[in-house]
Amino acid sequence: MRFLPLFFCVLLGFGVLRVPAEQQDMLDVLHYRITAELSPESNLLSATTTVTFRMLTAARSVVFEMNGSLKISKVKLGDRELQFVQDTLEALNVRVDFGEFVTAGQELSLEFSYEGKLASPEGGVLSNKRLAYIGPENGYLTYAARWFPFHGYASDTATYEIAFITSEGYRAIGFGSLQVSEYSPPVIAVPTETPPAKTPAKTPKKKSTTKGSAKRLTRNLFSVPEQPVFTSTVVTESQPGTKLILSKFVSDKAVLPGTFAFGRYTVEKATIGNVMVEFYRKPGNDAIVGKILEVATRALGFYVERFGEYAFGDRLYLVEIDNESLDFYTAAGITLLAEKTYLLKSEPELSEVISREVAYQWWGQAVILKSFDEAWLSQGLAQYSAMMLLETLLPEAVFKEQLRGYMERALGFEQQASIKRAPATLDDQSDAYRSIVFYKGAFVYRMLRLIIGEEKFQQLLRSFYEQYRNKHATIADFEAMASKVYGSDLRYFFGQWVDSTGVPEFNADYQILKTRSGGYRIRGTLSQQSESFRMPVDLEVVYEGGSERITLDMDGESADFNVLVNGFPKDVIVDPDNKLLKISDEIRVSTIVRRGIEHFRREEFPEAEEQFQQAIKLYRYSSWAWYNLGLLYFEQKNYQKALDTFAEALELDLRPRWVEVWSLIRRGQCYDALGNRSRAVAEYNKAAQTGDDYDGAQAVIAQYLAAPYRP
Repeated sequence: MRFLPLFFCVLLGFGVLRVPAEQQDMLDVLHYRITAELSPESNLLSATTTVTFRMLTAARSVVFEMNGSLKISKVKLGDRELQFVQDTLEALNVRVDFGEFVTAGQELSLEFSYEGKLASPEGGVLSNKRLAYIGPENGYLTYAARWFPFHGYASDTATYEIAFITSEGYRAIGFGSLQVSEYSPPVIAVPTETPPAKTPAKTPKKKSTTKGSAKRLTRNLFSVPEQPVFTSTVVTESQPGTKLILSKFVSDKAVLPGTFAFGRYTVEKATIGNVMVEFYRKPGNDAIVGKILEVATRALGFYVERFGEYAFGDRLYLVEIDNESLDFYTAAGITLLAEKTYLLKSEPELSEVISREVAYQWWGQAVILKSFDEAWLSQGLAQYSAMMLLETLLPEAVFKEQLRGYMERALGFEQQASIKRAPATLDDQSDAYRSIVFYKGAFVYRMLRLIIGEEKFQQLLRSFYEQYRNKHATIADFEAMASKVYGSDLRYFFGQWVDSTGVPEFNADYQILKTRSGGYRIRGTLSQQSESFRMPVDLEVVYEGGSERITLDMDGESADFNVLVNGFPKDVIVDPDNKLLKISDEIRVSTIVRRGIEHFRREEFPEAEEQFQQAIKLYRYSSWAWYNLGLLYFEQKNYQKALDTFAEALELDLRPRWVEVWSLIRRGQCYDALGNRSRAVAEYNKAAQTGDDYDGAQAVIAQYLAAPYRP
């Protein structure tokens, strides 16, 4: 699911029904040959899939995962029909019995025939999101939907030949070399005369005719058609005059297969280097489409420069899909985007997620996971790649605010599971999973960069991509390469941050001494609770007239410091640039607010208000907590209560800094909604005077100065 993916929302960004490791290791899929006929008006998919695989262990039967909405009618091994059991409700799989033991190393090809409607989440792995849909205007099939029998989720790659039969104008989009041709439905044999029956002598022979059947026949287009035995007629389900189109995708590159989109689209294109980014969408939202293409091409160019060449040819497809699926879903060479993402996400959020989705082409698609348990190598590294790109684009002060937000997201559920254990123990659609694997995961990569240095870290990413491109990788592989590049064993780092839970809570205990020269000496001890902690920690001593910084190489629970400054010390700040994951009372408040925001986004308003009120109770001076509570009341059209709440936010700590300008804008909108235009204009003017343009604030101010806000 993003992977997610989302992969993810990623290809690995969605819920997963996990298959036991011993089943995953039973076989290795080599190739898929699929013929699928799409009937958009009836939401129907009819398919024949031939799976060629190698047995890794001797066994009498094998298990494939399969969407529960697709009912298998037949499984064949050569000319022999096999017995099978399909679970369409719980495990969502099919067990096929060979009838005898098959030895390890043997290659087999099973042919599955199946059909079903793909119109809702029913039959899929998520109860509230559909991962496959066939509809009149648009449709999509994702790898995660299990619309064909597969095994080894997120790890078992294969080559493929996949052919789709669709009506004219219903375009298919996906990775692979594409051949498009007009399709002539197969001939259905209809006997014109029955053979004479054996009857007693002198009994007249009876003739009979059989009318043509209306039953549709879906055949494997890659097999050699048999010669018809009888005189025949063509019978199809299409309307008279409607052409059928055959779109055949071929990939000689082994990938996680099966993600395609279908529909009648407008296409926008942009080029970066030798790669063209194509955005297939419905008409409308032109301005934001240009922004998405700009972000995607910039990210693609940045990753090529930092990691290595794009692995999936000369095209990257972005395709708009409906809002009933995941917000984002990425597979090899293609990202699906729900329409609502254009409208609901702010510009910084949109830049972050598009940059992350593009990064999945390197991490999780080109570098393949050994199993889903290694998801940090994909989701965490893709999230970090987006963070790394934003760091090069944003002003330092703005990026520090973004970084603080990442840290708050990373710590919201930190104690629930380690990064390494999260894929096995948490629902990967949950807030807790995303917090730990995506945001804590990204922060851990950033701290690794701090340990080994910028140059060696960039070398590590390039070398890892080069060595494991088109291969399977594990976290242990990444750790081994990191230690090799660094020149020293990094087991302590991975043991603390990847294998374990817990983050440090720093305490600086110090004395201030006046020197004979008129300056001041600060002597103290920096402490935290973990015996195994080993990291460089920055300290900033703020004094009258300036500040002084030092770096302590902490190894264990404490380290002493001694700083000489010219003015009277006012404060000692630990990790002023938020380089480290850490906890404090202030951060505890922020993580609670973050949980409230997630409830708010899902329109779980009572739960959101409970979290915001809890944060305020813990620290009532948090402007950010009050601001988000005000947004909640604003969304519920309780404008007077929202006015009062935004006023509280303006009187408190004003952190982050943009709370001021946006609280004033929201107050203006409240007054407009209450019909008090003069008070609204006054608030907009105050907002303009701040000069803050966070998230396009000044353009919004100009908009509402020109015309009143209307709910």
